Amino acid sequence: MKGAADSQSALVIEKKVRKFIRRYYTIKIFQGLFSFIFYTAIILLVSFFLDWILKLSYSKDKILFIADTFICGLSAIYFIIIPLLQRAGIIKGMNVYEASRKISENNSVISDKIINVIELNKERISGNELYEAAISQKSEKIRWFNFNRAVSLKRLKRTGLRSVSIIGVLGLILWIWPDFIRTGYSRVIKLENFEESELTINFKILNDSLKVEAGKDFILKFEAGGRDYIGEAGLFIGGKNLKADKIDGSLEFTFKAVNNPVAFRLYAGKIRSQAFRLEVMHKPEISNIRITVIPPSYTGLSAIESEGDGNIEIPAGSRIVWNFRTVFTDEMFFCMQDTTGLRVEGNTAEKEGTFYRDQDYSVKCVNKDGLSTEYFYRVSTVKDLFPEIEISERIDSLNKSVVFVEGSIQDDYGFNKLELITENDKKEEIELIEINKEQIYQLFYSEIIPDTTAKSYFFRIWDNDKNGGPKFTESRKILLKKKTRDELAAENTVKAEKVADGMEESISSVEELEDKIMKFRMERLSGSLKPWEVQERVKEINDMKDILLKMIEGFQQENAEYTDNEQLLEQEQEIADKAREIEQLLENLIDDELKQLLEEFQKLEKEYKEQEANELSEKLEINMEKLKEQMEMGLELLRKFELEKEILRDAKELEKMAEEINTGTLNDSITSKVLDDFKKWEEKFENSLKKNQEFSKPLSLEDLASERKSTRDSLNTMNEAKEAGKKEAGKKASSRLKKLSREVSSMLQSGGEEDKVVDIEEIRQIRNALNDFSKVQEELNGRMGSVNLISPVASDLIREQKILESKFDKIRDSLKSLGYKQPMIAAMLGEEMFHVETSMRSIFQSFSTGRMPTVRIEQNRIMSNANILVLKLDEIIKSTENQKGSGSGKNSFTDSKKKSKGEQQGSEEISETRSQQESLKQQLKGAIQQMKQGKGSKQGRKELSQMLGEREMMRKAAERLSQGGMLGKDAKERLMQALEMMKEVEKDIIYDRMGDHTIEKDEWIRTRLLEAENAERERENENRRESKEFKGEFAPNELLINPTPQQNKPYRQTLKYRDLKLKKYYQEKYDQYIQSTRKR
Repeated sequence: MKGAADSQSALVIEKKVRKFIRRYYTIKIFQGLFSFIFYTAIILLVSFFLDWILKLSYSKDKILFIADTFICGLSAIYFIIIPLLQRAGIIKGMNVYEASRKISENNSVISDKIINVIELNKERISGNELYEAAISQKSEKIRWFNFNRAVSLKRLKRTGLRSVSIIGVLGLILWIWPDFIRTGYSRVIKLENFEESELTINFKILNDSLKVEAGKDFILKFEAGGRDYIGEAGLFIGGKNLKADKIDGSLEFTFKAVNNPVAFRLYAGKIRSQAFRLEVMHKPEISNIRITVIPPSYTGLSAIESEGDGNIEIPAGSRIVWNFRTVFTDEMFFCMQDTTGLRVEGNTAEKEGTFYRDQDYSVKCVNKDGLSTEYFYRVSTVKDLFPEIEISERIDSLNKSVVFVEGSIQDDYGFNKLELITENDKKEEIELIEINKEQIYQLFYSEIIPDTTAKSYFFRIWDNDKNGGPKFTESRKILLKKKTRDELAAENTVKAEKVADGMEESISSVEELEDKIMKFRMERLSGSLKPWEVQERVKEINDMKDILLKMIEGFQQENAEYTDNEQLLEQEQEIADKAREIEQLLENLIDDELKQLLEEFQKLEKEYKEQEANELSEKLEINMEKLKEQMEMGLELLRKFELEKEILRDAKELEKMAEEINTGTLNDSITSKVLDDFKKWEEKFENSLKKNQEFSKPLSLEDLASERKSTRDSLNTMNEAKEAGKKEAGKKASSRLKKLSREVSSMLQSGGEEDKVVDIEEIRQIRNALNDFSKVQEELNGRMGSVNLISPVASDLIREQKILESKFDKIRDSLKSLGYKQPMIAAMLGEEMFHVETSMRSIFQSFSTGRMPTVRIEQNRIMSNANILVLKLDEIIKSTENQKGSGSGKNSFTDSKKKSKGEQQGSEEISETRSQQESLKQQLKGAIQQMKQGKGSKQGRKELSQMLGEREMMRKAAERLSQGGMLGKDAKERLMQALEMMKEVEKDIIYDRMGDHTIEKDEWIRTRLLEAENAERERENENRRESKEFKGEFAPNELLINPTPQQNKPYRQTLKYRDLKLKKYYQEKYDQYIQSTRKR
């Protein structure tokens, strides 16, 4: 039994070896198939390529086909047929012994055991235990081995991937260049390339060449003839016959948008010509331009690089380096004033040049095919502009002999020098002023001390232009001469008249312009204007506008000179400052809104739009009315100012009369002259009083009748006295004249102050009236939302809106009267007042045209602007309440309502707590900083203890405030949050755990206190609005405190305005006033 088992094991091993042989040849067959595909594809590609490049004839293509077939046949026999026959056993292949050695090559463990088992099995003698034991032993060692592992699949995978790759390459070429594959297949495989001698049809191409520019169409013209020609012909392309059109006795075929070479044959019937090829000529082009700009060294600019566009803007004198990258280009030409050839190397070319002015240039690309492309560009140079200089001068209020000049200079790239030129009799004295030459914008300061000789002073700034040489710009000239007081006064009297005449003329022009605009609107609405007439009317309005602007500019310039003279007069600073204030008021007549409106109306001349013209003309008409009011106010201020000066000058004449009496011996001629001079003075004084009454808001002047009568009687007594009593009568008369002079000056000063002082209580009343006005407007707006246009209720609401408009007119008049006293108030509130008036007009116009949504929009705008007015008035009130003043001066307020400490509001108490907390927070920061630096000491502990006590007192005061019942809900809630955090900060101090987190807690407390203060202030404003509802008619300027100014003084708090948000010129005036006050 054992011998039979061993024999069976040997047979199993032999079967496994034979199975391995069959698997080995199967894999080799597939491997050969893949190799055959790969080499065949390579052979075909090489053959197609040779035929394409060499344009082989039919006979040569035939030889190539035979060679290809022979090589492919040999490859098939070697790689496929032989392995297949070996596997089938038809021809000798691998035997068992070779297979065993093959298996053992990579498996040393079973090296010769397979052959030993097979040979022992053949030589085995039946019943011989020695053979059986040997077979059994070797069989056991190789029984577990998998013979299939001896056949590697790696080479099969490699050859498979190689064949798939070559097939992919063929497919890609077929997709990108189908003519290459199709033509090669037709010529090399199908041998469709007949010799010309074999043709029975003659083909003739009529084109001069078979070349076409890329992207363009090409029309092929040819003829076909011969004994076999039957009339149908065309082109054979890519395996397809494409029929040609017969035109004018020849055949034509159009190649559309040719971008790649095309191989083709001509055919007629079944006969085809030799192969032709349509070549593509590419247009030479610039693919990229890189430009490097190297500015002149004096500019301080670094080199600039840009790509893509040949148009460039450079500083004048810059050097430009072009780097051109081209395609299909053999030559390049740079054309400017002359044409220069550029050297093209590796598809790149360079050019450089320096430019001082604008220059057009072109670049032309040419290739060997005769094609060219020209590009046109421009170099724009930025000239080194002239430097700019602006100066402003002012006279020192303490030392009027010194003129301070502040200036600004600006240039593109820097400066060379700054000179102060003193010009006298066409001779120049030059003084250098130190500046930073590298800084392109800077301020400079200088002072001039003029002498008795009339001289002109101006500044000359030089730039650092190294291309065309330094350039200079001169400032305006400052003419300085110490004129006498009388000369300056006389000159300014004339100038004041010129300014007043210019303003009156401008006001008349404004009225004419208003009439013109109104007439234009009416004519447009009636439709009586033709298109050309509309354009003519617009031009007329713009011409009138230009004339008006020139007139305004004229009196503004005259007034500027007038103000400069006022600064030189030796008079009170308040008078000089008032002249400057009037100047600034007149300079700001044309605000930004009006400028923009005039510019937009100017554009209607070029492009007229009906709807836009309607809106602009309406706005322009309203703005002209506003401009007229401002000029009237400025004119009245100017005339008041001149009247004040005139009365003061006349008062000094009284002093001169008194001096004339006191000096020298009195006689009849002197006394008669003084009496006549006094009568002339009285006439002038009466005339001044009459002028004052012509003002819309006259000055508070008295006629001083009793004082004048007493003085007149004294002078008459002196004139009639005998020689002995003239001296005593002269003393009395002189005393009376001096007293009258003082009375006039005192009256003018107190009256001027009274006219300029604004009562805060009056502002409060106006604010309350505006609050009520806004509240009623809000109610009307809400009711308007649910009303239809055709409803009778709508008419009732519009009537109520009319009543509300009349109430606002009274409020506006009150604010306007305050503007006459304090122009800064008019500047602060004028814009919102103007928008309320404009919206009021728009409401009634919109209602008449049935635009109810617009009515509500305009009502919302009215509420918004009214609320802004309330806030600004509130700011004036708060600013003046927080700062007490003297009650006099050009920016002063008075308050006829005193406020005791007990009347302090909750928001103010919270504000005090917040201020105290801010101070304690700074102390805490300092203490923490010392602890971090290790500087703690007993003194520091003592300060912490003192600070802790102050914090506790602050917290208890805040607790009393929160429990007092005077705070609103929101303010109380935030204050309670702050109190809780105050306790946490106190704990940090007590337990010595202070740090940055403690500062954060303090900052959180500050935020809560600020929120509580704001919440309480809003609640107080709302309560004030509800409790002070507007009752009846608002009467402006009727607030009576006491009958006379003397009785008012004990009851008034005089408060100076501070930190008001003013227009720029008012703010600057205020700052200058504060600085001069500090100097004094």
